[in-house]
Amino acid sequence: MLNSKNEGFSLTLVISIELFSLTLFLFSFSDFIIDFFSFFFFFFFFFFFFFFFFFFFFFFTAMSFSSINCMAESLLPSLAAIRKNHPLENQAARLSLPIVPATSRQCGLAKIPFGVHLEPFGPTQTDYEELEPARCSKCEAFLVKYECVICESLGVGTFDMKLDRDTSHEPENCTILTVEVSELSKVQSVLSKLHGNNNITGRIVLLTYDHNSVQFYESRTSGWMVIMNDIDDPFVPLPLDSLAFNPDEFFGSFINNIGHLRNDNGPATSRITPGIPVVETVLKVAAKLLNNNAGSISKVISIVRHLAPHKSQENEELLMKASQKYLDLAGQFSEKGISLDLFAFGGNINNLSQVCQLTGGTEYFYPQYTAERDELLFLDDLICSITEADNYYNATLELKCSPGIHVKHYLGNLTTRNGVAHIGCLNAKTGIGIELDYRGKYPLQDIPRFQAILVYTNGATRHRRIRIINFVARELSMSYNKIVNGADQYAILSLLVRGTLARLFELARKELRDQVQQQLVSILAAYRINSGGGEAGSTEPSTQLVFPASLNVLAVHILGFMNSPLLRLIRLQDDSRIHFGQQLVRSSINQLSLALYPRVLGLSGLGDQYDTKPVRTLLVNDVFVVYDGLRLPFIYVPRQVNPELVADVFGTADVLALGAYDTQLPVLDTPVNEYARKLLAEFGGKGFQLAREELDGATYYIYGLMVEDEYISFLNELHYNVRDYIESKNNWNVWN
Repeated sequence: MLNSKNEGFSLTLVISIELFSLTLFLFSFSDFIIDFFSFFFFFFFFFFFFFFFFFFFFFFTAMSFSSINCMAESLLPSLAAIRKNHPLENQAARLSLPIVPATSRQCGLAKIPFGVHLEPFGPTQTDYEELEPARCSKCEAFLVKYECVICESLGVGTFDMKLDRDTSHEPENCTILTVEVSELSKVQSVLSKLHGNNNITGRIVLLTYDHNSVQFYESRTSGWMVIMNDIDDPFVPLPLDSLAFNPDEFFGSFINNIGHLRNDNGPATSRITPGIPVVETVLKVAAKLLNNNAGSISKVISIVRHLAPHKSQENEELLMKASQKYLDLAGQFSEKGISLDLFAFGGNINNLSQVCQLTGGTEYFYPQYTAERDELLFLDDLICSITEADNYYNATLELKCSPGIHVKHYLGNLTTRNGVAHIGCLNAKTGIGIELDYRGKYPLQDIPRFQAILVYTNGATRHRRIRIINFVARELSMSYNKIVNGADQYAILSLLVRGTLARLFELARKELRDQVQQQLVSILAAYRINSGGGEAGSTEPSTQLVFPASLNVLAVHILGFMNSPLLRLIRLQDDSRIHFGQQLVRSSINQLSLALYPRVLGLSGLGDQYDTKPVRTLLVNDVFVVYDGLRLPFIYVPRQVNPELVADVFGTADVLALGAYDTQLPVLDTPVNEYARKLLAEFGGKGFQLAREELDGATYYIYGLMVEDEYISFLNELHYNVRDYIESKNNWNVWN
């Protein structure tokens, strides 16, 4: 079998040159051959010459491609199996290399990112202790059950303990809600539905603003309004206690009467005036209000539509970094432990989005908001943001490692100061990446041990607590095969994605795509060189693209990342790219895997039998539920579908009669409808978005989620890139 496509082409070229030489030799005697039979002889000779040329060319080229395709399909798992199931084990900490290389040189030769993926509040077993934690006298690590994780024996697991601090005299929790005037009516209808929600505690302050002023609402006089017009040097006209409402009053009488209140203060405060709203000013005011609220839970929720347009730049492919004044504002928020949650209904979210990331906040983006479809989702997102019981605030994270290993970078929605990560807000789905590195060139002596120390404020109890996550590497090894075969591909994926997002505002899309693909190529090339056995271990070009068993689904997730809105080489608004990046950078392992390779489930079972077929021939003969973990689940209805199946799901066989903004399925006594409602409940229970082929724009978003069309060609490209990468390294450093 041929080693590569180039070898097949070379052999074809050699045969063609020989045939052509023979033709020239015979043609040199053509002056002497003039009879009728000679004419037919040369005619048939040239005919067979071109026939054999094309035959050899296509034959050997096809042989080289088939060698890759057959190998890929036999060694990699079925795409259908990955799409239908995402069986990921929940762990508080996952090492990308559980079997750790003994030296930094060996870690570099493996080309695999070395680090940890943390989910501090994921669904793991936690031991709660009400004892004050003690420290080790040698290394100052926290002792758990009288054991030191770093020096002596190891108490592996996740432990949560209280800190000895009196919180009874601290101020109550406070959430500041900043709302652009143009969005007030929309927000008013949603906030009024939160009246009576017992999960919302603490005080709430409302600030509204337009292009030239900020409006305050005094709580002791049922909403007397004060207007501050000094947008260049903002000040706070009233103390925090005079502006704070309790939840019952705020979501009840105050929100219901705010429209009348603004009208009573004059027409200038009730109409929407032109110009760019003073978002920066209102956030400075919020920071000043919370300046003396240290120790308690502090959050700012900003609801905006009109944001200042970005200035033009030379490289349009490069996302513009936030202006320095917004970065300074993010620094102030982070130092005070304040997180910013952004609810954006318009464009140019770049500045505020980066403030969200640096303060540990969350960004919610509704670019084409429609009340009939999106109000329920907006309400649910707002409840998640404002409810404190499920969130953890004002956290600091530090990872302690055994001697010889140290933390290189913290990656996520956080700010790093003095080697410690500061996170404004976390929840059960928050993921954090930590890149590790070696100290010096000497081999490690013992199996590495790690201790993640998270100090935080519990949103439900307002108590300051400490969560300790102890984990240990499986073993220390100098065997390449053992190290790679024990790798955790989902932790590797987390580090690769978060490392790329850390350079989002430094490199253009094409450069980011090339770097991601090059990282995968270098990992596979290192495996080709160092794994040994058969042709492996040789620097000669391989006839097969070889994947380690431990990395068998890494390629399809990398392809999904390269085809995502963040890196896809199409014209796309910067806001959509930034929003997708912000969703990934804070995601858990399960969310990340879903976002890059979503679940696709056929309701009748007819659609489960697919693999690498083209997308438009894949999603047929069934009604599908598509879920990427970032948006509402989609119910995709293709043109080629049985009307009786549509009737069993929706209650009507007419696809055109389905409501474009319907978000809830009717309750029908059919197995298909029951299965669909079960899936929607499993995927969050917030409803669904309808996607009818050639009728709804959501179908194009679904097509973008499917990578089956490009999977085989991507593997072919990987094969040639791995071969070229190996050939370009004249002095390749092998493992031993």
